[in-house]
Amino acid sequence: KRHMVLSLVQYFKGAALLWHLEKDIVRSETMFTTFLRSYIAKFAHQTLNTDDFIQYFESYFPQVDKVDWHSWLY
Repeated sequence: KRHMVLSLVQYFKGAALLWHLEKDIVRSETMFTTFLRSYIAKFAHQTLNTDDFIQYFESYFPQVDKVDWHSWLY
């Protein structure tokens, strides 16, 4: 049970981060959806880590506000 609870926490925290990025940072559902599709197409069938996501996000959206990644991830 404990493992399931921890997995749910991680799932909801990840969903909240994606929501934050879309609504508060990118501020466009259409642009964020296009980014996600691009990310999936570019990295399909590869093993990635969090830093890979951050690097791609920041290179894709250089003009948006900076994200406090540390607060969200640690």
